[in-house]
Amino acid sequence: MESDVPMDFPEAIWDQPRTLVERLRLSEKQPVTVYVAGVHVGMGGPPGSGMAGTMVLHGLLAYVGEDYVDVHVPMPGGNIREVLVPIAAVGAILPGGPIV
Repeated sequence: MESDVPMDFPEAIWDQPRTLVERLRLSEKQPVTVYVAGVHVGMGGPPGSGMAGTMVLHGLLAYVGEDYVDVHVPMPGGNIREVLVPIAAVGAILPGGPIV
């Protein structure tokens, strides 16, 4: 049975992470900026209406689960807040901290 893969296709491509979760796991224990998309109760609209919003988290990507990411966000006074974000709510994850 012949393969549909071209002969000059680089073998290393098969070792590359293919899913979002696999790619995010490469950034574990690194500082990141996470954009979390959410829906908030609409202001001035009918009950049940929503308004799209975005929350930005700057912290350490501590762990990547199958359907969530665990971000450790530094708080005032040296405390750390653990924030669990569902993968479905992640708008983007950028390496590094805030751009100032």
